[in-house]
Formats: sequence, structure tokens, C-alpha cells
Amino acid sequence: MTFIIQNFGPNLARLRIEKGVSQTQLAEDLGIGKQSISDYEKQKSYPTFANLDKIAEYFNATPTQLFGTSKEIELEKSVLESNEYSDKVSEILKAVKYIEHFLHTYGQHLEDLLYLTKGNQLYTEDGDELYIDPTSQKRTFHTQYEPGFIVAREKSPLELLIENKELFDK
Repeated sequence: MTFIIQNFGPNLARLRIEKGVSQTQLAEDLGIGKQSISDYEKQKSYPTFANLDKIAEYFNATPTQLFGTSKEIELEKSVLESNEYSDKVSEILKAVKYIEHFLHTYGQHLEDLLYLTKGNQLYTEDGDELYIDPTSQKRTFHTQYEPGFIVAREKSPLELLIENKELFDK
């Protein structure tokens, strides 16, 4: 018959090694004798409840991480990771709903702002999008997108106002 306490020694050694701590350092950090740590890992003796509590807190370890088999530890880890992914998915879905609400509420204002600051997007007579290379001195239009190209736009009303500001100075 196998008792869960028999998993404690190997699990303690694994946790200690994963954290990169020597037996001596662990003993000092916990205020436990170095020989006690060695004996726990070799399964020569087992910790008191007080020392067990110190060890669990030091490693922030669950009971499964301290007393479970390797299969139980892996199962717990995958459940925790699954919960973590579920939490992330929930946060993403909340963000998407917020963005949808924002766009529904303020979408027209955003379009107006884009028009005022960016101008209308340009298309070919066939309705294909036009692109320009912002690094080129020539303002040549392209119908095929290439990395670095940006969407071609008319001058914005704001740009036209700035270009013709002398008309307003009179």
C-alpha cells in the first residue's frame, strides 16, 4: 500500500531544484536544520505540521504538488493552465463586447474624425483599393499591397485648410 506521504520527499526535492535552491539555503530560509531537509528528501523522516506549513508557503505549493504523484501533479497543472486560458478568453470577450459597444455608440464620430484628418480612401474605377509607398518621393499609386505600403487617400479637409491658410489671413 502506498501512502501519500511517500511522495513528499521526491516532490520536495523537485520543488527545491526547480526553484534553484540548495538544501542548505532552503534550511536557512525556513529556519529548519539542513539535516532535516536532507532526511525529508531521502524519506528518512517527515516534517512536523509547522515545518510542512513553512515548506508549502515557501514554495507556494498546493497539496497535490507536495503529496501527489507525477501524474496528479501534471493533471493539476493542466487544469490550472486550462483555467488560466479560460480567464484570458473571458477577458478578451469582454474587451470585444466593449469595443463593439464603443464602435456602435461612437462609430460615426470616428468616421468623421478619420475623414477630417485622413481624407477619403482612394479606389480604382473598378473599385480596387489603391496603395502608395510612403518612402517614395513620387506619389505613385499601386493596386497590389506590398509590405510597407499604406492605403492611398485624398487630402483631408484639415490638410487642405492648412495648405490654404493664407486665404484666411486676409
